[in-house]
Order: sequence, then C-alpha cells, then structure tokens
Amino acid sequence: MPRTRSIAWSQLKIGILAITAMMLATALIIAVGGQAGFWWQRYQLYTKFPDVKGLKKGAVVRVAGIDVGKVSGLEFSGADVQVTLSIKKAVQTRMMVSGDFEMWVRLSERWPTGFLNESLLLLRSHEEQFSRRKGIYVQFMKEDREIVDTLLRRLPLELRSHARRYEVCQRQVLYFHYLLRCLLSGNWSTASQTYREIAKQSRFGLVALIWLLTANHRLYRIRPKYA
Repeated sequence: MPRTRSIAWSQLKIGILAITAMMLATALIIAVGGQAGFWWQRYQLYTKFPDVKGLKKGAVVRVAGIDVGKVSGLEFSGADVQVTLSIKKAVQTRMMVSGDFEMWVRLSERWPTGFLNESLLLLRSHEEQFSRRKGIYVQFMKEDREIVDTLLRRLPLELRSHARRYEVCQRQVLYFHYLLRCLLSGNWSTASQTYREIAKQSRFGLVALIWLLTANHRLYRIRPKYA
C-alpha cells in the first residue's frame, strides 16, 4: 500500500507540473504572439471614426512602419465607432504632443517639402484639448528636443552654428519664461522639470541672461537666417 500511494502521489505531481507548464506556455504564446506584448506592458487608447472601412479586431497598429500594438476592440458609440487600441508602453510617451511635427520631419527627409503661407486647416480649441493640459508644456520640450536635434544634424555645417544660437535665443528663452510663470503660480514640480529640460539642452545661466537682457524678446529678438 505505501508503495502504491507513493507512485500515485508521484504521478499526481507530474500531472500538476505538466498542466502548470501548459498553462504558462499558453499564456506566453498569447501574450508574446500578440503585437503588444504582455498585458502589463500595454496601455489602452480610444479613438472614434464615422466609418472604420473594414477595420477588424486584431489589426496591427504601426508607428513609422514599426508594429507597436493592435486593435483590441470595436464598438458603436452613438453615430460613430469607437476603436480601442492596445499599445506598447515603450512608445507611450515617445510622441504624445509633437507627432505632427515629427511626421513632417520624417517626410521631408525622403521627399521635397514646400511651404504655403496660407491656412489649410481650421484648428479647433476646447477645454479638454490634450495640448492644453496643465504641465503638458514640459512634454512638448522633451519631444521637440529630439526633433530639433534631428533637424540640426541635417543642416550644412556653415548653418548649424546660427541655427543653434537661434534655438537657444528663441525657444530656450521661451522655456525660461514658462519656468518663471510656473514659479510665480506656485507650480514647483513643473518648474523643476522645466529647469532640467533647459539644462539638458543649453547652459541655464546663459538662457536666463538672454531673457534678462532682451526683456523676454521685447528689446531684441534674433532674426532667422532666411526670412
């Protein structure tokens, strides 16, 4: 009897281990086999379209040609269709507010790009607008820094020096003014983040001095090379 019980218990342990291994393997295949990795590595985005034109659940979501997620849900929302996207967290903060700027930089690298001094789009503004959220300006700084660095690398060597001075005297001074506004309003956290962003891109003391000498561009504003 003891031997029989020992064999039965050994078989039971083998069975439990086999079932557990199968469950883990199934979960791994489901999670990794998808376009967005494990559930804790994803976040949800929601958007609405008047017509999804054949879009189906499971369709791949791509950014700059790279798979970053998939369509995880489709449902009616009034007269529109709400689309739920399951996206990798690794790309969550890459381009939250400057995606249009970054898109044009990528397009201009491959194709000739012109400029029309005429508005072709009506820009809407509303209270819940993402780009107007409190503290979002710091996100603009982070994303624009990557884009500006890309543009600077494309310029001929003889233009980079002026472009860099223009960027410091124009954009960085605006960032410094925003930092002061945050301090005056008691928003210490955003002010601290703004300080770190300015320090990453330029010499903070120089930017502060330019702001002071130009009275925040009221007394002098640097001109672009080609205007």
